[in-house]
Amino acid sequence: MLVASPATPALAGNEPTGDVKSLVDRALAVVHSKEMSLASKRREFRNIIERHFDLAGMARDSLEEHWQDLSAAEQSKFSQAFNSIVADTYLGQIRDYAREQVQIVSQDLSGANAEVSGSMLGGNEEAVDLKFKLRNIEGEWKISDYSFNADSAMRKYRDDLQQAFEKGGFNSLMARLRAWQVELDAKLAR
Repeated sequence: MLVASPATPALAGNEPTGDVKSLVDRALAVVHSKEMSLASKRREFRNIIERHFDLAGMARDSLEEHWQDLSAAEQSKFSQAFNSIVADTYLGQIRDYAREQVQIVSQDLSGANAEVSGSMLGGNEEAVDLKFKLRNIEGEWKISDYSFNADSAMRKYRDDLQQAFEKGGFNSLMARLRAWQVELDAKLAR
């Protein structure tokens, strides 16, 4: 996750490994910045997510077949709330890691898809396995999923959000997103 700024390289068409390393390094620099307030860090992460993640695809994938059940206005409203969840979830997950302890070790390319793997050491010195799945969209690599220790973010989003939708449609889905955002707000304020 990187900040959208002139110093942030655009995701290159053929270098997902270097791009992911740069994204993670920039995200960690933002997280550990002493000069930035929490609000500034959250804005930066939203910029990172919007620029370097396939948010439209992730939102669609999180609901799978239920995506078509939403009107265009509902899809837009859901996507805006979902984008905040993705940014704040990643911010909450990455903030306990030091940038010197990130190592990207492999890349697997398969057509318009790539998987980049690596590891990070946390404050307790335990290694965390990282995995980023990317899609090449119009010549740019965009992250479509990431995992810490095989815990896929998209799997969690899909399981949670589809269950909410099946329970009570769009209103239940949006209530779940609002509750999730409240949980993230409390976690990030600590």
